[in-house]
Amino acid sequence: MEGVHINVRGDEVKEGRIKNTREQRVKSGGKWQSVFKTLISSLLAVAALKYQGKSKDPFEAKPIVIWCFLLSFILYSLTIILGLLKNYCSAIFSRMALAFGALSMLSLISLFLPPTY
Repeated sequence: MEGVHINVRGDEVKEGRIKNTREQRVKSGGKWQSVFKTLISSLLAVAALKYQGKSKDPFEAKPIVIWCFLLSFILYSLTIILGLLKNYCSAIFSRMALAFGALSMLSLISLFLPPTY
């Protein structure tokens, strides 16, 4: 591939122009979004099965974990929406969405850990 170089950030440079468009950033963020959507929906389904028929629901058993999940999931959703609306800072919003999506996924995983108190 003559005339194509990779710069320090990993962007493909062809004849002095960087091929890092907004569409490429949205597609790469879309991979994480699809992973988070799949895992979060699966974890919610498993949590519903785990707490089905028990005397305590997750809000009573682990309220801090549930509220952490709800807050991080709302922030995850808002950063995705704002990243799509605001073109000039979509990279910041995609990184924030990655952080909040990971936090919401980890908080759901912690529902399955035994209580430490």
